[in-house]
Amino acid sequence: MLDLKNAENELLPYQDQQRDTISIGVSGSYLVLPAFRNFMAHHPEISLNVKEFSTEQTIKKLTDSAVDIGIVYRTALPAQLSSTMLFEDEIIAAIPLSHPLATRERLHLKDLNDQPIIVLNDSLLLRGIITTEFNNRKVVPNVICELDNHYSCLEYAEAQIGIAFITRSLTHLSTPKNVRLVSLGIPAFFIPVMLVHSNDLSLDNATICLLKQIKNFYTVDNKSAPEKSWPE
Repeated sequence: MLDLKNAENELLPYQDQQRDTISIGVSGSYLVLPAFRNFMAHHPEISLNVKEFSTEQTIKKLTDSAVDIGIVYRTALPAQLSSTMLFEDEIIAAIPLSHPLATRERLHLKDLNDQPIIVLNDSLLLRGIITTEFNNRKVVPNVICELDNHYSCLEYAEAQIGIAFITRSLTHLSTPKNVRLVSLGIPAFFIPVMLVHSNDLSLDNATICLLKQIKNFYTVDNKSAPEKSWPE
């Protein structure tokens, strides 16, 4: 993983170049949403093309040069790709207020044994992390819904259907209704969100501006991760 300041220095020779379109593959469209409107206001001459894929699909699109940059949860990368950390996200539980566990001061994964659980489908990276932690603790939840995105998981929890596993970054966009958000404090549930791109891709000023806006939304306003330096 590249040091962020070193990555910035490597980009300096290319920052005066300009592109017409920035194509972004994201593992969760909400990751880029906070910066979308601000970016378009500052760079109306550049089109953003956001495509939502799984982390695995985004990496494949990058290696095939089908997208310019990817924003994904940390994963192993092929040699031709480089990564830089944007911020640290967390998998949390959204507990319906009608559920008895919503009154608990603290929540442990073992408390979810045989409880109705709503999770991402099993082809997605974060679902694999959740499943691994359940298995390690010999916890067997009652998985009642396996969905394709965090928005849907949260909606089911808000409808009092079951306990949903979502990312904390999703809750920065709007305040969830009728649920209690709980951190389980599991180290594996704290996951870096990475900027990934081809080793030979030149990132211009507009692209760096977009990435800075994304990072600042999650780290400056919400104090999710230590500050790192982006070009002003």
